[in-house]
Amino acid sequence: MKKLLLTLLLICSLVSFGQEKIALVKSSTPSQVGDTLVIDVKYQGSAGTAKLTQFDFQYNNKLLALQSRTWKLTSTSAQKAYNSWNGYKWGNNTATTDIDGQYADYVAGNTSYGTNADWSVERVTIQDVTAFANNDEWIQYKFTIKDKGTTNYSDYSNLINLNWGYLNQSDGTAVAVDGEVDGGTSLTLTGIQGGDAGNVSISVSSNVITNNIGDGTGFSYTIYAKGDNQTPITSGNFDAAGDATVTGLENDVEYDLYVSIDNSKTYLDNAVTVSDLALVFTEAIGAGTTPNGISTTFDYYLQSILANVVGTSIPNGGDIDFDDSYEILAYLQGITSANTPSITKTGQAFNISGIKSTFGYVVNGIATVNPTFKPTDTNKSFDFAHALAGDVNFSHSYQPANTNDFKISSMVIGNSSTLKTNSFNASRYQSVNANIDLVSQIVDGKVVFSINSQVAGMIGTQFNITYDNTRIELEDVIFDTGNEMTNFANHRGGEGKINIGSFDQSFEQTVKQGTPYKLVFKPLVELQNASGLVTFKVHEGVRADGTQINLRME
Repeated sequence: MKKLLLTLLLICSLVSFGQEKIALVKSSTPSQVGDTLVIDVKYQGSAGTAKLTQFDFQYNNKLLALQSRTWKLTSTSAQKAYNSWNGYKWGNNTATTDIDGQYADYVAGNTSYGTNADWSVERVTIQDVTAFANNDEWIQYKFTIKDKGTTNYSDYSNLINLNWGYLNQSDGTAVAVDGEVDGGTSLTLTGIQGGDAGNVSISVSSNVITNNIGDGTGFSYTIYAKGDNQTPITSGNFDAAGDATVTGLENDVEYDLYVSIDNSKTYLDNAVTVSDLALVFTEAIGAGTTPNGISTTFDYYLQSILANVVGTSIPNGGDIDFDDSYEILAYLQGITSANTPSITKTGQAFNISGIKSTFGYVVNGIATVNPTFKPTDTNKSFDFAHALAGDVNFSHSYQPANTNDFKISSMVIGNSSTLKTNSFNASRYQSVNANIDLVSQIVDGKVVFSINSQVAGMIGTQFNITYDNTRIELEDVIFDTGNEMTNFANHRGGEGKINIGSFDQSFEQTVKQGTPYKLVFKPLVELQNASGLVTFKVHEGVRADGTQINLRME
């Protein structure tokens, strides 16, 4: 091994002229993977009479790729050569400036080269009839910065070392010489960006997952370069817990990630209900404590995004008005308007997603979500949140932490110049349970389905009902909710679905106790009994303060 690396080794007496130095000087400032690192090898010291030099240095070939060697000698009489060996490393692991001392150890056999696939050795030999002058540049090396993400190295430290070296006069007398790499004993680069980010962990938070409505497999992600939502870089699905691992990204590069829900999921028909309508309608009223003021009734900035179902500003927040509340009411009643409301339902999901920690932050007076993330050496895990347009009560959406960062105390919604202040507290988002009695029976040859309720204080109700349209056909809906209540029925006979309910826009009338709703069906086949013909998807009520009432079937 030692013989392999010996090309010209001299043992001589030592003389000193001053501070003679072989210096490897970094003359470029690489900042990205793929940048070029330039190293100029120079003689620094007195003019002296040194005419012969030989030295070895090594570089980490896993982090640096040799591009070129360029001789920089101006003397036309100089004899010069270089040798190169891959897969070797200097046996003395202590970096030092005492390169002629290390040369003596090398010649004496005290230190040698060992095999190491991560390192390469360069040897330079120069001899001239003219003495070297101060600051002579001998040779220039160029290296490409390689991606440390594909190696076992965590940084770009200790990239280049001077192993040994000597200077000689023409008569063979050795000149004392030190070595220096980038002003020290080795080269270290900091702030190098880019490169393969490796495994990047992402997660999605949603009440679909938290409340066991569905699981994370119903969600997918698409990643773009920041600001470009036309050409996806990668996409994939989350697992049941809402987690995913992404590869193929680069460190220190910004990306935009958007989360989508599978819009074929039937539970999306339950996302926007009469409870959401009540919250949006209350916000649209916007009455303040005086005739001159307005007020927000939302607890979270994010709700101004979720409620903004009319217009093109999704996913940005805006002023919530009667256009928004009317569209939700029309949706519940099965009325199609000339607008294009962003109301989530099966087959039509309006996704709102962004970084969880700032979900619904206010920027320039407007509630926003931020899709941008950037993998770095120290951060490769990112949490996202997902919500659905129209789902103002967060039944199927991520509900922000109940802190002052997210709760409205005072803010400007949308482009309004009037300050809105909160006049309600978060208690209305609590849900309570109440019992109702469902009776299905055959009366005079018809199937009569009755909803019996003794629940008081409901200013709104909604029942999403599915029936077997191969065996029965809807004939009539009978309301007995009270003379002042506004009732609605949305029948989709081809799907065997009917949504019925009530809502008082004055927030004063309540659904009458007793049997407020009765459905009458005509049999299409001979029936022995009425069991199993009708099922429920949504059954809820809402109070004037926004409290959701989960109606449980007895």
